[in-house]
Amino acid sequence: ELVARIQEMVDATFRGWGHLGYYSSTRDRRNPLATSLKVEEVVHIENAMNYFSFWSKRAEVAQEFHALAAEDKKTDWGLKTQQVSLHGIPGAPETSLDPAINECWLWHGTSQVAAEGITDSDFDMGRAGSKVGSMFGRGLYFAESCMKADEYTAQDKRNRCPMLLCRVVLGRIHYCDAKYPHSIADELEAKCIGGAKGGGFHAVLGDREKVRGTFREFIIFDNDQVYPEYLVWYSRVP
Repeated sequence: ELVARIQEMVDATFRGWGHLGYYSSTRDRRNPLATSLKVEEVVHIENAMNYFSFWSKRAEVAQEFHALAAEDKKTDWGLKTQQVSLHGIPGAPETSLDPAINECWLWHGTSQVAAEGITDSDFDMGRAGSKVGSMFGRGLYFAESCMKADEYTAQDKRNRCPMLLCRVVLGRIHYCDAKYPHSIADELEAKCIGGAKGGGFHAVLGDREKVRGTFREFIIFDNDQVYPEYLVWYSRVP
């Protein structure tokens, strides 16, 4: 049932929601654009150290978010992964997501080697932005569209590709629809360092869907705000 539900989420999010729709692509795409993605295997990741670090940070973000003024507690971001719930299926986490603090499922495309590094240890903030740039700052980038995540994956010897389905707590989100965000990347990063007690925000939403017709991206600058829950192996359908 877990594979079937993850397939449902893949099907629901394999597109862009800008004017390019099912043909959405960015300059980062290294793979041919498929017609669909077929989930072959799902691995539920169990990393106790990362898990407890995430839950500690989640509680901290929740406390900061709930202390904000009412006008700063925006939660209606229309996240596309919310179309499919994983609650109640075997292998799913017992605790549901908390939309009241903008906790959500988001995709992260990667390679087999990188996926093993992330799941065995954690996301490496020292390498943040080093692979494909840092348009919105030197952070960890996630997508609500698995089509976007598929741009960054690499096939293994079985011709399968890995994506991580991550539990991410976004907290207070800074919305950015700047046409050239590179020019304000340091500013965006500074807004999120230290959370609500620092720059005032916990994450950035980069709206390239609005600006370029492609995808929205979600960026955090603290690796304790994410827990990679599932390693999803999939194949591309031409």
